[in-house]
Amino acid sequence: MFKKMMLISMLALSIFCLNSGFASAEETASNEVQVTYYDENDEVIKSETVETDTTPQMLAFTSKSFGNTIFSNYVYINSGATFYNPHHVDFELSNRPSKMSVKAYTASSTYKGKVTFEGAGLTGWQTADLDWLARGTSYKIALVNEGSGEVRIRGGYIKYN
Repeated sequence: MFKKMMLISMLALSIFCLNSGFASAEETASNEVQVTYYDENDEVIKSETVETDTTPQMLAFTSKSFGNTIFSNYVYINSGATFYNPHHVDFELSNRPSKMSVKAYTASSTYKGKVTFEGAGLTGWQTADLDWLARGTSYKIALVNEGSGEVRIRGGYIKYN
């Protein structure tokens, strides 16, 4: 009798541990976002998998904040104003778009590249690093929906010099 009770206890513990492991794997996978950097010819510069962050990074740059916006195509930050030497854009998503990007254009509207975001973890705070852009230049920055439906942004900011 004691052996049967011990066997049942061991089985129950094993099942519990297995289920806990699967839950952790699902949690990790759902927080991942594929971030890919492209140049002006849409050639991949760099690609990385990151976890969705809950807070934006705070660095010593000039910043311009932007508020709530919803779009199905694209929207320019600050109505298309230019930003000198942009460092990064932080934004907070309130939904889960399938794919979106942050595109950079010169003041004369020449496309210079983009950073794309896609994955199950595409929600909450996201950061688009723009250090790969040529320095000494001003850029217009667009937030672009590259999937279907809408992109809903609670707000964010662009850091620049």
